[in-house]
Amino acid sequence: MSNLPDPLVSAEVDLRDFAYLPLDAVRLRDSDLAALSSGDGFRAAVLLWCTSWHQSPAASLPDDDRLLARYAGYGRDVDAWKAVRNEALRGYQLCSDGRLYHPLLAEKANEAWVSKQARRARTAAATATRSKGASSPRNDDDRRPDGPAAEGDHDVDRHDPRDDDRHDEQHDRRNVHQGKGREGKGNRGSSLRSERAGAGAAEPEPFDRWWEACPHKVGKDDARKAFDRIIRDERATVDELIAGIDAYRRTKPPDRQWCNPATWLNQGRWTDQPADALPLMGGGARTSPANGAAPHRPTSGPASALIGIAAVVNAHREAS
Repeated sequence: MSNLPDPLVSAEVDLRDFAYLPLDAVRLRDSDLAALSSGDGFRAAVLLWCTSWHQSPAASLPDDDRLLARYAGYGRDVDAWKAVRNEALRGYQLCSDGRLYHPLLAEKANEAWVSKQARRARTAAATATRSKGASSPRNDDDRRPDGPAAEGDHDVDRHDPRDDDRHDEQHDRRNVHQGKGREGKGNRGSSLRSERAGAGAAEPEPFDRWWEACPHKVGKDDARKAFDRIIRDERATVDELIAGIDAYRRTKPPDRQWCNPATWLNQGRWTDQPADALPLMGGGARTSPANGAAPHRPTSGPASALIGIAAVVNAHREAS
């Protein structure tokens, strides 16, 4: 792959805590994808964008038709995926790391990563300022050459380090690229506080990364034991377990209960290959592939796909 271009996004760029993918409405509206793609191709492309945003590196996809078919909503029907592959992957390019990158998504991912790093630096600086102020004993008599406080000394203007923290929090709230976490924006305050408390700490442990992606957070201690046992026995890598739980979250039928995390691990569920479960975007019933008939496909045409795009993106966001 020596003749291929370098990856468009650095390997360290991880945006899995950024729930929202920036969408340039004008560029999408005027793009060749919107003008030339069929409804199925357009729909598959949008699902791949959403998936690539939370891949590692961000804005990339594996060059594997079996995985791409699942990410694009075709399950194990690789032949059906290949029928729209060229449309869905319009604009992507294969890079020297063997992954597919879309220049526009890469641009958005790099911008979000710069914003994330800047926020971390501000948080670290504010924490250092607060820690320095707390560790320095305050002696008002030493600050006044005339001894104890005289009348009117309380009017002297002093710099309060807490003002920096309050300003920093206000700046964070205005940052439109702020990642809001998988727990939803209701926990944004606690997420910000925990990040400030842990500024400068090491990257999350492998289990904590997997647990963050887990949709049903119960029985954490049992899940940790099962996770450590799988890694120790080399039954799977951390990335395979994270990819597996992401796939489970996206493909679980709505009428099924969430699996206990420890049970999911003990049963080797990261290797599951669920049957095709394409969402309906048009009217009418879908014929089950088990009966030998082809699964329902939405009406072709970018116009119909644009009508249903909000539903597709909302469904993906809820699954995330």
